Amino acid sequence: PTLNNGECLHLALLFDVAQVRNSDGDQEPLLVLHWADGPGTTLKGWLHKHRHADIAATLETRLGFAVQMCAGLRELHYGSARTPTAAAEPHGGATPLFVHQDLKPANILLFGSGGEDGGGPVRLALTDFGLTVQYNVHERNASSSTGGTAAYMAPEQWLGLPALSPGRDMWAAGMVLAQLFAGAATARALRTYRHYATKG
Repeated sequence: PTLNNGECLHLALLFDVAQVRNSDGDQEPLLVLHWADGPGTTLKGWLHKHRHADIAATLETRLGFAVQMCAGLRELHYGSARTPTAAAEPHGGATPLFVHQDLKPANILLFGSGGEDGGGPVRLALTDFGLTVQYNVHERNASSSTGGTAAYMAPEQWLGLPALSPGRDMWAAGMVLAQLFAGAATARALRTYRHYATKG
């Protein structure tokens, strides 16, 4: 799904960039994005608000979030549906393909009042591309990154290996999906993993 201008609905849109002075007196860019007015503002906020809710009661909304997150990742990882050769040539195509490297509920914006809170459907968009790198480049040119959020990082990202595929985002997406649909046993396992991941 795309907006009228062809931009993906599920990647946060950049409206403008301004140069501002930070507290150290240095100039840095200020990014202007669309205001997230959805329930909870981010998926993290929504999950917190519904942490005691019966999953079955909000299942349709949760499924919608899962599908939209995957749609945003598809656009980021493989480019627009208008450029089908990008996916076919992962290490040599002309179209740059990207991996997010910090996918988590706090970096997923929500727009609209919908779902069980009333109004129309809620639109989801991925944001915070500060660690995003192009992965369809030759291995020696691929960027490595030790950044990210510990509880969502894939093993190869822990090791600081370069991003040569979208695999680390798939790991993080799996962690987000586990949070969206976790039963009691999965929720306990996630807490244990988060404790382990953030301890080091």
